[in-house]
Amino acid sequence: MNAAQLQQKVKQGEVIEEQVLCGINLVSGDLAGGIFRQVDFSDADFSDCNLERCLFIDCTLVAAVFTRAHLQSVSFSESDLRHANFSGTSLPGLIFSECNLQHADFSQVQATKMQFIGCRLEHSLFRQAQFEKSAISESMMGNSDFSEAKLQKTTLYQLDLRQYIPSGAHFEQVNFFECQQQGLDYHGQSLIQCMFTRNQLDNVNFAAAVLNFSLFHGASMQNANLRGVQAEGAQFADADLSYADCRASQMNQSVWINACLSATHFAGCQLVQAQFNKSRASGALFTDTQLVYANFSYADISYADFGGAHFNQTQFHRAVQQDTRWGDKTGVLANDPELFAAESWSEQPYHPKHG
Repeated sequence: MNAAQLQQKVKQGEVIEEQVLCGINLVSGDLAGGIFRQVDFSDADFSDCNLERCLFIDCTLVAAVFTRAHLQSVSFSESDLRHANFSGTSLPGLIFSECNLQHADFSQVQATKMQFIGCRLEHSLFRQAQFEKSAISESMMGNSDFSEAKLQKTTLYQLDLRQYIPSGAHFEQVNFFECQQQGLDYHGQSLIQCMFTRNQLDNVNFAAAVLNFSLFHGASMQNANLRGVQAEGAQFADADLSYADCRASQMNQSVWINACLSATHFAGCQLVQAQFNKSRASGALFTDTQLVYANFSYADISYADFGGAHFNQTQFHRAVQQDTRWGDKTGVLANDPELFAAESWSEQPYHPKHG
């Protein structure tokens, strides 16, 4: 079957099945709306071809070329696309489901509402790609290269990212959900308004990164490097930052409620209006920090060091303070008088009156 015959069959609404069309030249062709099942398109050239709304089911597309193809709402299911080339192409609404995309080239693509579901993406290239409102879920990402990519309003769901390459990438409103990222290097990168819900981030290097308004709820961040970060309004509720290095960071209005901060190093941090309620900060270092209007109510700050810290209306209501080290305590509020009175009243035993 040649290119002209294939296009004619597609226009007539025929489903193309069990054909071998290796190396077929479909440059600038029109296969819009075509349905292909178990077709071998290895080495096929789809450059500038109209493939809008096409379905590829259990097809072989090894080393196929899709540059500048029209790919609106195309779906690839259970297909082999190893070494396929999509570079520089607009990819609106594409769906890849359970496909093998190892070594595929997505460099400089513009992807909107694109989905990868249960795919193999090892060694795939996404250099300088732009993702918006897209998703990658439950896929294999080893050595996938996202260097200088820009991801916005995109979800990365249950991925092992420990071997992926994010060098120079920019992330904004990206939802990393239950991803493994131990030991990754995000040094100096922007991850603004991102969500890291229940991520494994132990030993990650965020040094000098921009993390403003990002959420790390329930994340494990033991030994993480957050030195010199900008994390205004970031939230670390229920996160474990034991032995993390947060020195000299801008973390005003950050939230650390119920976080584990054992031996965490905050020296020189800006922590104005930060919320440390119920945090477990035994042995943490707050030396030379700005803690104006911060709140440590009900926190455990045993053995913590506040030498040189600056306080102003800083709350330590009912905080555990065993062997806590202090410098100048001017501005420290040991208890909130109104709250203390209310709690004291509520703790009084109840004696019912008998008439």
